Amino acid sequence: MTARVFVSYRRDDSKHAAGRLVERLDERFTLFMDVDRIRPGADFTKVVREAVDQTDVLLAVIGSQWLTLSAANGGRRIDQPDDWVAEEIGTALRRGTPVIPVLLDGAPMPTRGELPQALVDLANRQAMKITHESFAPDCTRLILTIEDIVRELLAANYARGVQQLEAGEWTAAEATFGALLDRQANYHDAERLLALAQLRGRSISKEFEESRISAERDDSPPPSNSSIRLGQIGRVSTPIVRPREHPTRPRAAAIVGRGLAVVLGVALLGIIVLAIARYLSGAPSGGSTPPVTVSQNMDLSAKLPENIKSAGVIKIGVDPNYAPSEFLAADGKSVQGFDVDLFNAVAAKLGVKTEWQPTTFGSIITGVDGKKYDIGISSFTINPERKQQVDMIKYFNAGTQWATQRGNPKSVDPDNACGKNIAVQTGTVQEIDDLAARQKKCGSNKSTF
Repeated sequence: MTARVFVSYRRDDSKHAAGRLVERLDERFTLFMDVDRIRPGADFTKVVREAVDQTDVLLAVIGSQWLTLSAANGGRRIDQPDDWVAEEIGTALRRGTPVIPVLLDGAPMPTRGELPQALVDLANRQAMKITHESFAPDCTRLILTIEDIVRELLAANYARGVQQLEAGEWTAAEATFGALLDRQANYHDAERLLALAQLRGRSISKEFEESRISAERDDSPPPSNSSIRLGQIGRVSTPIVRPREHPTRPRAAAIVGRGLAVVLGVALLGIIVLAIARYLSGAPSGGSTPPVTVSQNMDLSAKLPENIKSAGVIKIGVDPNYAPSEFLAADGKSVQGFDVDLFNAVAAKLGVKTEWQPTTFGSIITGVDGKKYDIGISSFTINPERKQQVDMIKYFNAGTQWATQRGNPKSVDPDNACGKNIAVQTGTVQEIDDLAARQKKCGSNKSTF
């Protein structure tokens, strides 16, 4: 994570302490300071505003004389129209940039009555204290606070990008996800969404434009742990052109540690039967499917492992990059999808809550085997190698699709894809088994994965 931090301070008030602080922060963040060194002739206000625009957090370093230092006319320096500290902080406050007052060695926090009108909101900001005696731990707390703020900003930017995609604002979404990835590479599935925005924005085909991405979510609140609704699961439609389907394989959406498969399997079967029965007997044509209410089964609850029963929570490892099964909501944090709804209902049947822990696909099985997660949820092909590590619960079959540009201009044939550049998810059967077997037939003309 790369955070951009603006350090605002007065040389006559805290030059040495600020310099020491900057040395620590410079190890972790990109810093902007010393605005008083702006080249002669530059527009001071413009430079400050541009710097604040590029800043994630502004630190207002406040020493004992920060508020009371005098200007040449005898008045307080902070009240002068050309005071650069007031301009820096005021610009950040007006633009909504997070501002953290940093109080040095017992300096008091200025009150609203002591501050000029443009800075009165500074008094509402939670301050952090740094002293000479506890400098190192104080700096560590400040660094962690900045990282938490930036983490929230990244999540908000991700959510904005998703909303832009949903609205068909391809150029805006491309800019949002591009800026996000500049800040943190591999942020969730931002790279995939950026590529999608770029494809749509360039209007590669009419079909892409007509298959506009949307989030088809129910207007009612999302299902809780006690209900599941069929036919109204949020999803993102992926523009797949010229699909090539292959025979289906047994797939497991749930992998579990040893000894938990029976109780989960029975609960899952009960939920699916109940949901199908409600679906078949329920909604009129074009209407919504009535929700399924789940009640706890005490006999099944009693068979849960003691650690899960005592905690009241079942920890689930999930790769949230597989819509509509499992994917991140617009807030960039919550995991949703039909598998999530289904296993929230399973947990309700068992009388426990779910704790969804995002991870990478390749880490789920090892995480379950190492007891980091109680179960894992994703679309796993069931094979002997995986069954040696974990128990697997199967409840649907799925195949593999290949996608090319409209019209297949490069004549891609899945049965003869030698020499092609192929994107495939790491750790999947498609990579390890399917494509590896196809490579053996290519001789020296290997494909690139």
